[in-house]
Amino acid sequence: MPGVQLARAYVHCEPGVLHMTSELSAFGLPLFSRIDYKLEIKDGKFIPTIVGGAFGRLSIDPQAMQYCDYAFGTLFTSLQREHKQMDKMQTVVVGDGTISLTTKGVALGR
Repeated sequence: MPGVQLARAYVHCEPGVLHMTSELSAFGLPLFSRIDYKLEIKDGKFIPTIVGGAFGRLSIDPQAMQYCDYAFGTLFTSLQREHKQMDKMQTVVVGDGTISLTTKGVALGR
């Protein structure tokens, strides 16, 4: 969006849930938004499931957040490289302040 820039992003981990908060600068004014994900690998594919979020201090229902992800477009654009790397993972476990990643095995040539 014109006039809107990503100032910074924060991540907070709780068991089973990853909270991503972004600070956007809209014409010099700070805007904060948060999206909460449950991360899992299904059939070899990285699947982030939205389980909540907020705009400022206003919490948003997870079902409504499905339609609000456009507000995180700037953040998601910044994280495209990391999203591609997550597709190479076998397991993802979010703990208290930690994320454990296990990569898929590599088939060695003969």
